[in-house]
Amino acid sequence: MSAWTEDMIEDAARRLIPGYNPWACGDGFAFDRAEAKRVIDFAEECCTFTNSKWAGQPVRLQPFQVAFLANLLAWKRSDGTRRYRKALLFVAKKAGKTELAAIVANYLLFCDGEPSPEIVSAAGNAEQATRVFNAAAAMVRNEPELSSRAEVLTRSIRHLQNGGTYKVINAAAKTKHGGNIHAALIDELFVMDAELVDALETSTRARRQPLILFTTTAGDNQETIAGEVYDYATKIRDGVIQDDEFLPVVFEAPKDADPGDPAAWRAAQPNLNVTVPESEYAKDYREATKVPRKMTIFRQFSLNQWVNTARAWLGLEQWQACGRSFDLDRFKGCRATLGIDLSSTQDTTAVVAAIEHENNVYIWPSIFIPEDSTVEGALRRQKRDRAPYKLWVAQGHITATEGNAVDYFAVEKRVHELCAHLNVTEIQADGNHQQMLLSRLVADGYPVKTVRQGWSLSPATKEVERMVVTRELVHPNNPAFSYQISSAAVKTDDQENCWVVKGRSTGRVDAVVAMNMAINAFRFGSATEQDGHNAPWTGDLIVI
Repeated sequence: MSAWTEDMIEDAARRLIPGYNPWACGDGFAFDRAEAKRVIDFAEECCTFTNSKWAGQPVRLQPFQVAFLANLLAWKRSDGTRRYRKALLFVAKKAGKTELAAIVANYLLFCDGEPSPEIVSAAGNAEQATRVFNAAAAMVRNEPELSSRAEVLTRSIRHLQNGGTYKVINAAAKTKHGGNIHAALIDELFVMDAELVDALETSTRARRQPLILFTTTAGDNQETIAGEVYDYATKIRDGVIQDDEFLPVVFEAPKDADPGDPAAWRAAQPNLNVTVPESEYAKDYREATKVPRKMTIFRQFSLNQWVNTARAWLGLEQWQACGRSFDLDRFKGCRATLGIDLSSTQDTTAVVAAIEHENNVYIWPSIFIPEDSTVEGALRRQKRDRAPYKLWVAQGHITATEGNAVDYFAVEKRVHELCAHLNVTEIQADGNHQQMLLSRLVADGYPVKTVRQGWSLSPATKEVERMVVTRELVHPNNPAFSYQISSAAVKTDDQENCWVVKGRSTGRVDAVVAMNMAINAFRFGSATEQDGHNAPWTGDLIVI
């Protein structure tokens, strides 16, 4: 039997939901101490850890987990059904929310007394959706009392006595699922489809005591279903609105907190020094102070703060420290790779070389822009981008091609010149643009490969960061190139992949993207080709 007594459980339930006291708004509801004890005993006697150094060992709940489970499942209405119909568990990564959700799923399947309970797990993608289910399935397999009453299949658990099921569903459910759901566990809400969430909520309405449990960390866009649920939950917590059927469990660092303050870490991560060592937080914070992108990741996933993940990429001071005057002539015959970003003919286009020389990688950018035959057109482009293009053309930092669109034959000529001067082992380009130019380069015998934009360039983006920090990367202090670096932001997904995007509508980042493709070829060309991110150019359009 669990060491948690009814008094201890109630004390935790009263105190440990941040900013929210269920008793203060509990008129008409009663906290069932015996049920709370039953829930905690089930968790610690029938459930095991599944994905940590304690895998296979009995679950030992932390106080905040006891408070969450007891409040969620032990508050009752006068008719004996549960008080809470929805709940948000909003907490930093590595707090154990997957296994908490799995405990909830198994309790509802095995102990809820509901006839034929249908329980589902859903998430933004199939892999994410199966995480909670896999944890629950492992718990069932590890406990003879549970496994003797259930059949565990690849994507479902079937209770052999009460007719209940727990299964994984995917995004297609929003158009075809018309079930009678007892409970829906929706993980990582910040990458969820609002239509699927709406469909799941609709599917619970015929049930006697339905439950929708949202579990998530902070996202990168509050104009989403995740932001909507978070906003609603915090308004309940703060007393702005009253909804006695929604349990808001929100662990987050204050918006104005010092990200290096351990108190901010504890506010977001109630399992600090349990599942996550404080030393890991300290290490991640130190790294984040050196690379702006990593500070965004630290704030989102470690401090559980909403962020705009399209944040500044490289610190300009670090970038400028890598600048050095040099001439391309010194690299005759050196190994090199090229990246080509062939964007709109009305904007800048770039060819960037990454050149190996004396334990450094030298970056040589060639940036093209339409000359524009009218003074008004040239001034309009300068004003739009807030960049002195005419001065940079006069200084030789960018190349103006005749007309009001980039001349791709001039771009092709520059590729020929670089390949004649350097030992170019690979050229990477986006296959969705200027297939004719790429086909001509292939016909001329050049090693052109296409690379998908976005997350496929994450390894190269991180490698450029590392090389800038260690000063292994050297650039020629081209002001047009540095301007594009200052315009570059990075987008980060929930798997911590990152890629360059424009940080503002007026900025241009074509040379930055071309540099990352050149580094991708330089460091990862053969590796990424194996897993399908790159492919030799065949002339066929690749649709991303």
